[in-house]
Amino acid sequence: MLVTSACTVPPSDKSPTKDFAPTTPTVSDTLEPPRLLKVALIASAPDYFVYRGRPRGFVFDLSKILARRWQRRLQVEVARDEQEALQWLKTGRVEIAAIGTPLTDEASDGLIAGPAMEHSDSVLVSGNGQSPITIAALEGSTAADDLVGRCVPPCQQQIVPRPKSTWGFLKAFQEGRLKSQGILIPRRYAEAFIKMHPQLQIREGWGTSRPVSWWLHPRDQDLLVDLASFLKDIQKQQLYPVLRYRYYSQPQWMILRSRPFVRTDLGGVMTPWDPILKAAGRLQGFDWHLLGAIILRESGHNRHAVSSAGARGPVQLMPGTAKELGVDDPSDPAQAIPAAARYLRRLINRYSSATSYSDQRLMALAAYNVGPGHVDDARILARQLQLDPNKWWEGVALALPLLNKSAYGLKARHGPCQGRTAVGYAEDVEMLYDQYQQVLPQVLLERDGGTP
Repeated sequence: MLVTSACTVPPSDKSPTKDFAPTTPTVSDTLEPPRLLKVALIASAPDYFVYRGRPRGFVFDLSKILARRWQRRLQVEVARDEQEALQWLKTGRVEIAAIGTPLTDEASDGLIAGPAMEHSDSVLVSGNGQSPITIAALEGSTAADDLVGRCVPPCQQQIVPRPKSTWGFLKAFQEGRLKSQGILIPRRYAEAFIKMHPQLQIREGWGTSRPVSWWLHPRDQDLLVDLASFLKDIQKQQLYPVLRYRYYSQPQWMILRSRPFVRTDLGGVMTPWDPILKAAGRLQGFDWHLLGAIILRESGHNRHAVSSAGARGPVQLMPGTAKELGVDDPSDPAQAIPAAARYLRRLINRYSSATSYSDQRLMALAAYNVGPGHVDDARILARQLQLDPNKWWEGVALALPLLNKSAYGLKARHGPCQGRTAVGYAEDVEMLYDQYQQVLPQVLLERDGGTP
């Protein structure tokens, strides 16, 4: 929904630079280059994966925040499995093994666990209506440990060699490549996976709850205090639950373009108004497919669409915004689409200080949905939380949902807002845009999409 301000605005005497949290020196305040923080990760969605050529994931993002807080530069070492990550920790190749899965005492082998981030038990995943007879579990995992003694005749248990990732193990089961009626895995992965595959279900009562911790070598015990302080801080600031929600509660975007979300006919028509989109995009200097993605997300190509809030037309203009943009009839694509393009160009220019054009575009899309004032507040908040206000994934996308919370929203110049909704909107449009580029390819000036 295209808005100028979607949420409550507090009194105007609030300063736009009002702090949300105590400030501390940043890397830029020091003269010496930052030390490396070497962290071992495992390539397993949703903890660590590569999306659009860039690393993403719950554990990766958490490691980035940790490095920034400690004024260190993150160096990621990607291990094949938990055993390799722990071996690197023992040899001094890394300082932290950020595994993200519970381990048995035998697997940890003398290493020390950091503070518990959360607790996770093992659960049985099976198809709806199935009665598991043969159950598979990962060799050397807590899931396999939990399985012993729980699977009794007529149930047959099967310990399979650990695959490259737990996520891959889940995919193999879902695709029927495992000869079993159920698999036993940590709950945190199961809950995320079945959101994308509702034909699967979780069966309770199969595992013991264990703490999820990062691992350190005894020689680095001094890091324990700093790590505990960091986790306590981000829990208090609610950054940890924001990351948790992003990767485990809404993982559908991690399908990573496995199938198109959009369809076109053989003539390559994207919308009923493609000539208008092309002209508007050309005039404003950005890829017209971006406008198509916005229209699909806003109205589903329905020029007569009316939202519960009163937004109208293919780009869902609010009455006040339509008036501001000189649009007499928001349901008329010839008026509404060029106006939306002008407004989007204004927003893209507003965030010209962003690190990349992709970051710039995502900030503009969020502002298109919730209003630029709230995105500006999120950038201020990101800076105060020692995040990066010029990056989407590592700054604004983490800070914006916090404006839902009164502890932050009431201190913001433009008040509380539905920041989580705005983040979801921006990334939904970005996914659709990416799909349009695949379905209707064109030469772009930037690899990840769009013409600045």
